[in-house]
Amino acid sequence: MIKTMRNPVRGPATLIACLLLFTGCGTFHPLERGGEADGLPTAPGLSEDVSFASNVKPILSQCAVCHGSGAGGWTYGGGATAYVEARTVVDPGDPAASLLLAKASGAVSHGGGAPLPSTGTKYATVLTWIEDGALDN
Repeated sequence: MIKTMRNPVRGPATLIACLLLFTGCGTFHPLERGGEADGLPTAPGLSEDVSFASNVKPILSQCAVCHGSGAGGWTYGGGATAYVEARTVVDPGDPAASLLLAKASGAVSHGGGAPLPSTGTKYATVLTWIEDGALDN
């Protein structure tokens, strides 16, 4: 007579342990990608203010590559006049419709593609800044 041992790996307790590992008990998902990979600032927590100088200007630095020379009718050099230049394409009354976000997200035709997809944290950061009044802070 051959005795078979019950495999301890198979059973309800192991299944529950595996499920908890991958769901993280609702506090952390081990497969979730954190932050932006390029090192630029990401959307601050809800309790933090979004600053043009600290959060938005670094995100818009990529715009200066083409718009530094005025490509597409908008000039953005990212220097001392960066705030004034950014405000020309921002509508605090309708933040999501701001040309800055509409073009950068690809919602409106943009020769440079969609460097700020509307599902990304950079887009959320710029949107929050505009919603907060697009201040020079």
